[in-house]
Amino acid sequence: MVALAEDVAGRVRVALAKEQSRSAALLTLLSVALVVLSGMVALFFARKIGQIADRARAFLEEHPERIPAIRLQSIEVVRPESFRAAMLIATKAGRILFRLGIAYGWVLIGLSLFEPTRGYAERLSGFVFGPLYSLLARLIGSLPLLVVAVIAAIALIVLVRFIGLFFEGVARGQTTLDWLPADLAAPTSILVRASVVIGFFLVAAPLVLGNDDGALVRAGTAVIAALALSTTPVAASAAVGIVVVYGRRLSVGDHAEIGGRAGRVRAVSLLEVELEGEDGTFRIPHLYSLVRPTRLLGPEPPVSVEVTLEKVALDDEARELLREAAGAVGSRPRVELVRLDAEGACYRVTTHRAGVGAASELVVLLAEALSAAEIPLGRAGLRIVKPTERS
Repeated sequence: MVALAEDVAGRVRVALAKEQSRSAALLTLLSVALVVLSGMVALFFARKIGQIADRARAFLEEHPERIPAIRLQSIEVVRPESFRAAMLIATKAGRILFRLGIAYGWVLIGLSLFEPTRGYAERLSGFVFGPLYSLLARLIGSLPLLVVAVIAAIALIVLVRFIGLFFEGVARGQTTLDWLPADLAAPTSILVRASVVIGFFLVAAPLVLGNDDGALVRAGTAVIAALALSTTPVAASAAVGIVVVYGRRLSVGDHAEIGGRAGRVRAVSLLEVELEGEDGTFRIPHLYSLVRPTRLLGPEPPVSVEVTLEKVALDDEARELLREAAGAVGSRPRVELVRLDAEGACYRVTTHRAGVGAASELVVLLAEALSAAEIPLGRAGLRIVKPTERS
């Protein structure tokens, strides 16, 4: 009887082991199927998010006029262009973050379905959600302070935007100030807004945060110090630009020679001078004027041509002929004898005229006048003197 019971018990144990093995195999197969299915669902959502992001980006690029500005009452806080650029950046960042979240969720599901990897799933979830939970707890604890900081930041943005709009109105002539000309409104706006922002971080931020030795204050001080070190050349150029702009050293429309480049002054900002010459447009930083001289040429720059005549033409009649030809091109003509050697007499003919092609026109008129008077040219002939060659 005992032997029969033991035999039956053994058979039952074998049957149970086979059933457990069969159940484990079915469970593993089901888990693999769930991993594959969840992967397909994750891939579907990832592609769908990419399509939505592409549509949003195409809409923003094709219809920029439909992007509104962010206004606070009648003050335009954020322009449509800036809002559109921020939305484009948010679209790209959102696509990446959502896809990373989908991939993380799929990996977490796949690890949690199998018994050997379930511990790794718990570690992975703790590794990601642990810091997020701590950060969320800190944010909730400092929520009143964050609200005050957000309100102060919004007030700062509105104030800076209001200052910019005010000085833009002065520059356009909509607002008239006795103490500020319209051409100085743009640099003054930059200086005032920069002063407001710097003053906020140095003075208002500790008052808002309630602690002048907190972590945020120290971080802000470190950021300001890093920016100050990295922008030292720009700040130095701006310091020189303040003297140039407010000292009226250069006037728009006049001609000048700065650092070996000559042309008409198109614009003068706090950082650079924009010159328009025959070779194109040059942007010269104000720092360059500390090591190279600046030559002011006035509204009508001098145009010079060197004329080499044979020695037989060394008389007052030839000089007067050259002076008359130069007077036909511009104003204040001048003829100077700069060299006398075996090749002949070299005269520098100078006149003052603004505009492109004045030197070429002067060469043509001088050649025609000498040809009509039958005055022979020397071996060197006629040569245009570059602005950098003048003394």
